Amino acid sequence: MINSIFQKKEYSQIFWSKFILLLLLSLVIIFINSHHDNFIRTKPWLLTLTVPFQWLADSPKQIKFFVEKHFTARTNLLNENRQLKDDYLLLQYRLQQITQLSTENEKLKTLLHASKELPGVVKIGSVTGISPDPQIKEITINRGLKDGVFIGQPVLDASGIIGQIINTSYFSARVLLLTDSNSRIPVEVSRTGYQTIAAGNYIDNLLILLNIPDTTDIKVGDLLVSSGLGGRFPANYPVAKVTMIDRLPAHGFLNIQAEPLAKTAYSRLLLLLFPAMNKKASSDHETGS
Repeated sequence: MINSIFQKKEYSQIFWSKFILLLLLSLVIIFINSHHDNFIRTKPWLLTLTVPFQWLADSPKQIKFFVEKHFTARTNLLNENRQLKDDYLLLQYRLQQITQLSTENEKLKTLLHASKELPGVVKIGSVTGISPDPQIKEITINRGLKDGVFIGQPVLDASGIIGQIINTSYFSARVLLLTDSNSRIPVEVSRTGYQTIAAGNYIDNLLILLNIPDTTDIKVGDLLVSSGLGGRFPANYPVAKVTMIDRLPAHGFLNIQAEPLAKTAYSRLLLLLFPAMNKKASSDHETGS
């Protein structure tokens, strides 16, 4: 306690001693500055000597300004970079939309061109679902009873026949694809006119031709078109192209596979064919929708 009091007195004496010394020095300098020209000539040099001390005194402020400026600039750059990334993603999304619209527009043009070659009334629908079971080859479309869709109605795209309607609701319908094992379609070889039946299968997305004698004139690459027999599918519309022929002499028949021309895996838009006798009714309904 006593030592603390003595230390405080000692510090106080030192402080006042320095204060008085500096005060006297300041008064001496003021006196010399006002009465002696020689001091005026040395004043610039004295001021130069004080520059480091002024800089040192001002350095905290300068450092603070530099740090604030640096972090502000960095924050602005980060924000700008983030905004540019967001703008880039948005532009990419819009570009994809434009590309998709352009592709869809081309598909619509192709479908409309193909529809001119078909008898009766044609409506355009779009695929809304695909069967997840690989052994059930069906798709769902956005046309239904409200559009006049009926069971057995043929479904096509610009390249070939896709299948037929097997189930309908008011707003949608299910399409059985040609490649399903339950599907059958009468076809003929475009080159020769030979008529037969093309069937789907469980294994892949190919068609097989049933009961073809090994003496039949048929080649790989031959085009198969719908024969129109049964009145369900339009005549002479592309169906498939022959891709493989195996001769089985012991059985007297040919094992023939054909690849469908309809781009089922890539077609989002398709054509629904209505009979010619319903042309006026379907046209009125299409106008009303």
